[in-house]
This record gives sequence, C-alpha cells and structure tokens, in this order.
Amino acid sequence: MQAQVKGDMAGAQTQFEAALKINPHHVPSLIGLAGVAQARGALDQASARLQQAEDLAPGAPAVHLALGRLALSRRDPAAAELAFRKAHELAPKQIPPLLELGDLYLRTDGRAAEAVRAYNDAVALNKNNGFAQYGLGVAAAAIGQRELALRALERAATLVPTDPAPLRGIGRLHLEANALAPALAAFDRGLARQPKFLPLMLDRADVLARQARWKDAADQLKAADVAAPRSAEITVKRGDVEQGAERWDSAETFYLAALAIDPKSAVAFNNLAWMTVQRKGDSAKAVAWARQAVALSPRSSPFYDTLGWAERAAGDPKPQGPACNVPSILNPTWPATTCISARCWPKPTRRPRPRSRWNGR
Repeated sequence: MQAQVKGDMAGAQTQFEAALKINPHHVPSLIGLAGVAQARGALDQASARLQQAEDLAPGAPAVHLALGRLALSRRDPAAAELAFRKAHELAPKQIPPLLELGDLYLRTDGRAAEAVRAYNDAVALNKNNGFAQYGLGVAAAAIGQRELALRALERAATLVPTDPAPLRGIGRLHLEANALAPALAAFDRGLARQPKFLPLMLDRADVLARQARWKDAADQLKAADVAAPRSAEITVKRGDVEQGAERWDSAETFYLAALAIDPKSAVAFNNLAWMTVQRKGDSAKAVAWARQAVALSPRSSPFYDTLGWAERAAGDPKPQGPACNVPSILNPTWPATTCISARCWPKPTRRPRPRSRWNGR
C-alpha cells in the first residue's frame, strides 16, 4: 500500500500479488491491484479485480469506493454516484464516501448545493478534516455563500499549514468582490508557503495590476515567466501590464511573442486589435487581428465588441456578417451589448471605456 501511495506501481503490484498468494481472498489486495491497473489505464483488468472483491465482500465500503472511482475513470458519473452512495450507506460515519460525493457534485453543473451538503456532513463527522473544510469552502463559493466559504477555507488553511490552495481560494473570493487589499494579503500568505506556486504568482500579478501598481505587477510576472518559460498565458499577461502602463510598443512586443509561442492565442489577437484601435493605429491590422480572435473564440462577446470597434475605426459603419447580432445572442445581459449594437448605427456620442484583462476584458 505504501508503494502505491508513493507512486511505485510496480512495487505495489508485487506486494499485492504476494499477499494474494498467501490469501487469495484478501480483498484489500484485490482493491489495490485494481487501483494499479486503473492507474495504468487497464480499466477492464481493474473491473475484473473489483468484481472479485465485490463477490468476496459485497458489504465492504472500500469496494464500492473503488467501484465509484473506476466509474469516474470510465466517465460514468451516474454509476460513480450510485457506488459512492452505497459506500456511504454501508459506512455512514466514514468521511471518504462523503468527500467523493462532494467532489462529484462539485464537478457536475447545477449540483454545487448538493456538494455543500456532502462536505457539511463530512465536517460534522470531523471538523478537523482539512479536505472536507476545503471542499466545503469551494462548494459554498460556487453557490454564493461567501461567508461560509471564507470560514471553511480559513479553517482548511489552518489545518493544512503547507498547502497554498485554501489561501488562493480566499484571495480569489476577495478579488471577485474587488476587495484588493485582503486579496493581496491572502495571496502573499499562500506564496509564503510555496513561493513558486504559479497560479498564486499570476493571481498576485492580477491584483497588483488592478491597483495600477504596474512595476510590481511586471516584476511578479517576470518571476512567473522564469518559473514557467515560454508560457503564452504569462506572456499575454505581461503585455496586458505594459498596456495598462501605456507602454504600447512593449505591450505589442509581448502580444506578438505570445503568438509566436501559441499561434492560436485568441486573447493575444484580441488585445492587439483593441490596443491598436485605442492608439488610432493601423485599422486594417486591427480588423485582421480582431477577426482572428473571433475565429478562434466564436463564443466570446468581448471579442465581437473589439471587432466592431476595429471595423468602425477602419471606416466600415455596418460590419460584415453577424458581428452585430451574435454578441447580444451570446450574452444579452452583458453591459456592452448596447455599444455593440450601436456600431451598426450612427456613431455614439460616448465611446465605451477601454477594457483590458484588469477591468473586464
């Protein structure tokens, strides 16, 4: 079992097979061999091992937990739920079935409230279980129960003092509420635990940029670039910071560099187009870049908005194709919808505020 936990699948298989030679009915070893086979992608072999285990011990919760995990590997969430529910029914005071149910519900659209209930039940069994508290925090955040989410994530951060993930969750909640100072404090606490945890480095840069601390944001992204070189996402973010600081040429250099890394970066194309429109630059280039962004990401309302302004700047008061109608169909409540529609009619008296990654684009 220890070899399996350490990722030594060959060693784990040897140990489990040795145990079965001593006792062919040893259910934990059958479950262990099923886990090894599952990790290697041999799902039919894993299923056969678990069938043996279930025949020997149909009332063992561990068997049904393993069956549920195998069902998830087969992308059968309905079967996984049935198995996890059976495990919980057989062992109502064990936490693992509740955690598995919570994770399953959290990954399923529209079932976050059920995830909250599952994690709450796990916390009721043991309030010092860090996994249960973390899951509760994430699930509560998903259904808008912000205070519960913050409490649970803070508790998880205390229970697992080396894990930055709960602190990242706390920071993201504050960031969504535009509470930038507590968001930055949470991200700093997380980075104190793992200074090179890339998601936190990027989150911290987002906060610094929202605070218009362009140099600090640029320095943070430079450090992220060192930690993960040749990342199109990081390179685009570096361009966004340069754009925010109105260092236009530098921003363009970063966006073009991002496209050299990932020629399908829709965000890089979009931001190049928007920046060019802002600067009253080459409108033909802006239109070409904006059309590339829309082609790569045809479900993005903001990208159509950029295309509309680029076409207007190029002197086309009535853009071609569905550019006027698609954004409002995709997101009719989006505030810029009226601006999108306006581009097909006489020029509005007020141009919408330029957007970037830091304020909504």
